[in-house]
Amino acid sequence: MKQEHLAFIRELGLTKTESKVYLTLLESGESLSGTVASRTGVYRKNVYDALEVLSKKGFTASKMQQGKRYWIAMPPSRIQSLLKEKLDFFNTILPELTARYNEKKPHQTIEVYQGIEGIKSFNNLILREGNEVCIIGATGNIFNRFKYSIPTYLEEAKQKKMQAYMLIASDFNQEGIKKFKSHKKASCRILPKDFTTPTQIYLFGEYSGILIWSEEPLAIAIKSKEIHKGFKTYFDFLWKLSKPL
Repeated sequence: MKQEHLAFIRELGLTKTESKVYLTLLESGESLSGTVASRTGVYRKNVYDALEVLSKKGFTASKMQQGKRYWIAMPPSRIQSLLKEKLDFFNTILPELTARYNEKKPHQTIEVYQGIEGIKSFNNLILREGNEVCIIGATGNIFNRFKYSIPTYLEEAKQKKMQAYMLIASDFNQEGIKKFKSHKKASCRILPKDFTTPTQIYLFGEYSGILIWSEEPLAIAIKSKEIHKGFKTYFDFLWKLSKPL
């Protein structure tokens, strides 16, 4: 079982045990729950509970044979179909939900996004709000924390023809920055050598975003024309001081 496969399956909303059980069943074929338990090293009761949950989610199926219950992993293509069905359903109600959201949303807001899933939502906010993003202190290290979701984000940014202006920290990740530049239109300059910080500032739409790379990442998005204008002045000043990459 490859760790990258385990990490990816967990991105679908499964627990670590559920992910291990599904991948083991996928690799082993039709099996008894006890066999799955011995191969995963997970307590049998937990394996059985995971199999039941996976069955309800459409990841597994079972059959009775000679008084014993055998479990079967559904093919990955079936999972893809299930996810597409959910996305198609969501798209049917998205216009109504968006209209309700826009009716109640105040002109100035402060939104806090915590953890890995929170930062994914923050990235989606960037895609939704503007065709341009300015970043102060970019490092490219986001690829280390969001190995699977960032390529999708960059592809969507490319389709939107989003322009990026990045002021890059001197200790930047060369491979990460290279990937950014290859996926979307990007103008880059490098900040002075002493400018290193775990915090990045994002400017997009009417938002100013502060992204803090602590053990549990945290992003704060402030919607305010006045604050955005102030940060943009700061960005323009640093842009003039910085050298082309």
